[in-house]
Amino acid sequence: MGALLSHVMIHEIRHTAQLCVLLRSQGVAPPSLDLLFYL
Repeated sequence: MGALLSHVMIHEIRHTAQLCVLLRSQGVAPPSLDLLFYL
């Protein structure tokens, strides 16, 4: 179960990074997605 959760989290981080790169390529600053900004 731990390996599955690790895979899901790493997969999500990859998609988040892809979206940030896409936004930056269009001249848009991506939003801050760090958990500390939500607390």
